[in-house]
Amino acid sequence: MRGRHSTVMISMTPQTREQLHRWAHRQKTPVGLAKRARAMLLLEQGFTFVRTARYVGLAECNLRKWAKRFHKQGTAGLFEKARSGRPPLFPAEVALHVVKLALRGPRSGRALSFPLGLSRIGSTAC
Repeated sequence: MRGRHSTVMISMTPQTREQLHRWAHRQKTPVGLAKRARAMLLLEQGFTFVRTARYVGLAECNLRKWAKRFHKQGTAGLFEKARSGRPPLFPAEVALHVVKLALRGPRSGRALSFPLGLSRIGSTAC
C-alpha cells in the first residue's frame, strides 16, 4: 500500500457502528456530525485519510483530528466542543421577557415595561 500509514486505527463495536450509521443517514442530524460519522465508517472499512477526506468534504488534517478524538473518546468525541463567544448583551431574564413580549403582539397605547429596573434597552452601566 502506497502513502503514509496512520497510527490511528479505527475499530468499533456493532452498536457504535449502528449509531454512526443512523447519524450519517438521519435527516435531522447536524451536517458536521453526519460528515464525521460517515468518515469514521469509511476509515473503519480501510479507506485512507486522503480518500475519505475528499469523499466526505473535510480537510485531511481535520479528519485526522476527529479520528484521534473518536479513537480516544468514542462517539462522544465526534461532537463539537463548546466555544467561547461574545458575552450576552442582556441577562437571560431580560431576553426571555423581550421574546415573550414579541410573541404576545403589539399592545396599543402602552409603554413597554422591563424587568430588573431597566428603563430602556440602551441603558447599561459601563
